[in-house]
Amino acid sequence: MDLRYHLTFIDEKPSTESPKRSSSEPPGQEREQPEEARHVESLWWRAAALGARSVGSFGHPELCCRPCVHLTRNGCPAAEECLYCHLPHDVSRVSLDKRSRNFLEGLRVGAVLAVVLPALRQRMDRLHPEAAARAKELLQALEPEAEVIPDGANRRLQYRLGTMTFAGLMGLLTRYTSDHLADQAREALHQMRALSALCRC
Repeated sequence: MDLRYHLTFIDEKPSTESPKRSSSEPPGQEREQPEEARHVESLWWRAAALGARSVGSFGHPELCCRPCVHLTRNGCPAAEECLYCHLPHDVSRVSLDKRSRNFLEGLRVGAVLAVVLPALRQRMDRLHPEAAARAKELLQALEPEAEVIPDGANRRLQYRLGTMTFAGLMGLLTRYTSDHLADQAREALHQMRALSALCRC
């Protein structure tokens, strides 16, 4: 502790660091991004411009895997063989809240398909044409198994599904449907990523 003599009082020297936010304090205005974070972000964009990719980056941003956490620290040791995405993501990945997950868990497989398939159809136009053709085949194969769900089926869930990536929506099919459909969805996603890798997109 640094002390100083000031106006006949002994005071603690004021800190030059910005005060840390208490864990109980609600987040305030967005703080200015530190220099290091701005530098890392600029490296992401430069790497994207130079075409630096990993295996997990193919199909970016709709079909790629989660962002690589090692890339922002000291660089990724796996480099191009990394199974995670090495390209910048404009928004963080959206996941379902507990209420939405519980809602999906309570549905039959046909009802889950009826909820997820419309969101997949909306995201299909953002895919590369060859990957979109494979996605269209999958959706046509799954449509006969979809049931009609009652109106007003969780609007919050519909909103969240509309903000998820194609790969995220496919992940829901693997979690909340039968083993056979989950395997079918995993295989289709793998094929779509391979098609994206062939065209380097």
